[in-house]
Amino acid sequence: MKDTKKLVWFRNDPSLWIGSEYRLTFTLSERGLFMDIWHFCLFNGSVPADPESLIRVLSCSPEEFEAAWPKVSAHFPPDPEDPTRLVSRSASRLRCEAMDIREARSDSGAKGGKSHHQYGSGTDDGPVQ
Repeated sequence: MKDTKKLVWFRNDPSLWIGSEYRLTFTLSERGLFMDIWHFCLFNGSVPADPESLIRVLSCSPEEFEAAWPKVSAHFPPDPEDPTRLVSRSASRLRCEAMDIREARSDSGAKGGKSHHQYGSGTDDGPVQ
């Protein structure tokens, strides 16, 4: 992943989810499992591939997981760099976009802060000493 920091926001277009073909084929429990795992991937980069660990992360029962996982699992392939983790390609793309935006805003804020601090309150007194 690009950054180990957690996201505090992300761009969301609900029409992409509501109208997605696979969402329309999921049961309610499959949709819930998919969205939980997808959000974990978005905010953490990946989830554990080991079913027991994933069940703990999701705070669900083994029965709930086993009922929905066969259909949902196809959307979370192993991470090519770490096969002990599962990823979501769409969440990874969105995560990278959000991290880039966060970094650009942080850099912009740091530059603005330095400029403001360096030149004081905007008077003609010159740089603050």
